[in-house]
Amino acid sequence: MAGPAKEVSRRSATYLGVALALGYESVIPWYISYHAESVLRVRKRLMRIVMISLCAVLLSACSSSIAQTSNDQSAIPARQESPQMPPCKPPKVFYNPPASPPASWAGGGPKSATTWIELTVDKKGRVQNPAVVQSGGKDVDRQAIEAIQQWKFTPAMCGTHPIEAKIQVQMDIHLQ
Repeated sequence: MAGPAKEVSRRSATYLGVALALGYESVIPWYISYHAESVLRVRKRLMRIVMISLCAVLLSACSSSIAQTSNDQSAIPARQESPQMPPCKPPKVFYNPPASPPASWAGGGPKSATTWIELTVDKKGRVQNPAVVQSGGKDVDRQAIEAIQQWKFTPAMCGTHPIEAKIQVQMDIHLQ
């Protein structure tokens, strides 16, 4: 379609969009037979018109709402300084007796083993829930946990408050 015929078609489609929105579905068959277009093309055109209309309404509502809030100074919250977290320090060991070699090592030559243990240092600096993370052997692990349970720590601190902290400790056991 070219020129005035295209303009007439747009006006007809707008008319149909309004008619459809108002519930006048009986107009659609007349429009289809009059213009000899397929039902699918008519539905697409009507949906396009309805979507454009909705977008226009939403855009105008949003722009008027933005204009109202930009004129209203109380709508902008005052900038608040975020409270800084106090610096935190990890626990420090102050008493750590070494682990003794297991009895199964007696009579052999020099030996050594390493065990990694994860533990929690409570707010009073005591060891809680020691668990082997990397084993150095069954007997070595048992000796390492017995030694670790005797260790004493200064607790982890956040600001002036003691906190619980989970740490990992490497325990080396040597037999000379």
